[in-house]
Amino acid sequence: MSWREVVKNFYPDLDEAVRKAEQNLEKVEIADEVSDEICEVCGRNMVIKYGPHGRFLACPGFPECRNTRPLLEKIGVPCPACGKELVLKKTRKGRRYY
Repeated sequence: MSWREVVKNFYPDLDEAVRKAEQNLEKVEIADEVSDEICEVCGRNMVIKYGPHGRFLACPGFPECRNTRPLLEKIGVPCPACGKELVLKKTRKGRRYY
């Protein structure tokens, strides 16, 4: 059997199932997590938001306050050079470094 015949027989059922699923889907709202970080501009507690490049901190007073910061994941180990807490970061390819 050629691949075109397989697709021709399979696609109408798939298309109908996808249309039914789209009609019955519920809208899911992702609630923002409140963090203990304070916004330097307006003084509110910042919230954790989800963007195309991962999680970040943003001020909940948008659009009046547009302050954002990267969300740094602290690992709980002091730096041997300066004594500050180490943070986990990722490269563009997804590799981790500290």
